[in-house]
Amino acid sequence: MIWFQSRKLELQISKIQLTEKDGYIYLLATAIYGYIIALYSSMTHYSYVHLIIVLAHIGITLVGLPMVFKINRNLDNKDFLKRYLAITWVIRMKLLLWFIVSTLIYYNIAGMKISKSTQISFVITNSVLISLLYYASSIRSFKRLKLQPETDALV
Repeated sequence: MIWFQSRKLELQISKIQLTEKDGYIYLLATAIYGYIIALYSSMTHYSYVHLIIVLAHIGITLVGLPMVFKINRNLDNKDFLKRYLAITWVIRMKLLLWFIVSTLIYYNIAGMKISKSTQISFVITNSVLISLLYYASSIRSFKRLKLQPETDALV
């Protein structure tokens, strides 16, 4: 993984030397970087709820993303990023709808004066559940991939 040398990375890409594993490592690093930024943000406005959520997301990502990558590697070790981005887009849209519905239900119930600890539990549980569902759905979708032989003619 190249950290600071743009020209070296550009040369590696130009020579088509960037492997699927390299792409995966950059994706994993980007995901962890995003969570570290979120962690820093939550620490500057300290909230143990945010801290728990961010640490849970980091842990789930460190387990889930390598599992998805391994499934793709065992499949044919090609096009991981294209497949991952396409599949997870659809998963994200489904989870967004689930989040909106669950939040609307929660706020209807919350109007009945739910305790602060129950509210905190809901936020943590909902956030962690979404992350778990994201990787579980990604893993399931990658396992269902059945590659077809390449054909020269478009049907």
